[in-house]
Amino acid sequence: MGIVYRGEDNGSAGWWRYKTLKENASADQRRDFLSEARAALSHPNIVTVFDFGEQDGDPYLVMEYLEGGSLKNTGLTPASPSPFSRNWKWFRQVCLGLGFAHQEGVVHRDIKPAT
Repeated sequence: MGIVYRGEDNGSAGWWRYKTLKENASADQRRDFLSEARAALSHPNIVTVFDFGEQDGDPYLVMEYLEGGSLKNTGLTPASPSPFSRNWKWFRQVCLGLGFAHQEGVVHRDIKPAT
């Protein structure tokens, strides 16, 4: 539903992610996008949102950039013979973050290994 860019903060020598919606996003996707940003969740298993708003009518988020890629890049598949402990560790982290978000009234509607 969105397009994500990586940027560098010259002031702190750190990286961040800039996410905006695709042009064909529905009104519901637009509402959900900004609703998640306004929640300003703080949890070890959820990326930090530094800023959000609209520029020329297009909503955006500025978020923490985490090194390491996504689960998709690990080669993990339902049929992979990966060690159970590694799979469980990732699964548990996702569940802890989602559980916290749900307690705060945020429902993430786009969970996938590539994000």
